[in-house]
Amino acid sequence: MKKMCLLLSCVALMGLFGMGVSYGADMVGSAPPDFVLLKQLPGEDPYWIYRPIFSPDGKLAAGFMHSPAKIVIWDLEKGTVIKEIEQSVHGMPGLDGWAFSKDGKMLLLIYRDLPLKFLDYMNGKIVKTLPINADPNKVWDFSFSPDMRLLALATNTGIKLWDIEKSAELKVYVKDKAVSGVDIVYYTTPKGQLVRLMAYGLLLKKEQAKTFKDVAGIINLDSGSTMIVLNDIPRDKVASGDTTNLWVSFERGGGYLLVAYSVFPPTVKAGAYLINASTGKYLANHNLENCILAFQAYYLWKPFYGYLLTTTDMRSEPYKSAMEFLVITKEGGLKVIDATKQDKIATKSVTISRDQTRALITTKKSQADPSQLFLYKLVPKKK
Repeated sequence: MKKMCLLLSCVALMGLFGMGVSYGADMVGSAPPDFVLLKQLPGEDPYWIYRPIFSPDGKLAAGFMHSPAKIVIWDLEKGTVIKEIEQSVHGMPGLDGWAFSKDGKMLLLIYRDLPLKFLDYMNGKIVKTLPINADPNKVWDFSFSPDMRLLALATNTGIKLWDIEKSAELKVYVKDKAVSGVDIVYYTTPKGQLVRLMAYGLLLKKEQAKTFKDVAGIINLDSGSTMIVLNDIPRDKVASGDTTNLWVSFERGGGYLLVAYSVFPPTVKAGAYLINASTGKYLANHNLENCILAFQAYYLWKPFYGYLLTTTDMRSEPYKSAMEFLVITKEGGLKVIDATKQDKIATKSVTISRDQTRALITTKKSQADPSQLFLYKLVPKKK
């Protein structure tokens, strides 16, 4: 699943969005993640291996080989390829998003305005399609709800929310605006009430980035209410370029929202804003190591308690990359307490398993270097 947004029985927000008790990292004693190499998985791509994903039970991994548009399935215990599905079978020239189904038997494939496809990967068959008609140019981001029932698609004309089980489009949010980031989180209040929130960030053109008004928000999917965030950001913290992409990631439990950004052309470093999700108040900003954010941020739960973000800078040879681990301090700020750079792992993308014990990391050292895939064990770093 793309987002690490799980249904929790935990502290809650009260009122419209609730009143959260946040678990800032310094409050609980966070531990930076360390990456211990388990094995390299066979296969590589001249360009890249698209965002590998774990199956729900963690026994398999799936990767999309960009150059031949081929889907590969690995058995992680054995470290072997067990299935390859050619483009002639799945019909996707590329991917804008994907996930295993809840039962792990199918892959759900997203690309532009093509139908959502349900691939029975072991039998090599498309068993179902859903005409989501997302965007003829690009689906910028996607998020499945924790129960895999809802699918939110960030497009150039708003967020399209689908009920996958009913095969029905529910609503278009922030209609006619380009959305670059979306995230869904569910949690349960102490009184047993289920709260369902969806956050978004816009894709900003130059003039929009300059004003930086109404650029992100949190939507209550049950009441329909929207809370705009980032309008209170200090002017010297505004990320502005010809194009500015905003991605959003909830803290597990919904207490905080991280809004990460990249500016194009990449003349400034990527960064992240921290938002109190109950009040919408801006709390902090942190600049990251490199210029381009490599997909979503992951919020890691115990024993880590913090956000893992990957950035790259492909303007240099070899490429520069970094996985940075940021914690939320007692004062409501952001602090980098650890970083893994290209001299240790030349990271292009990272995917964390549902139980947070392993990571799938694609690497690429330079333009001429192929993209490869490695399986790592995720453990607390020794102090």
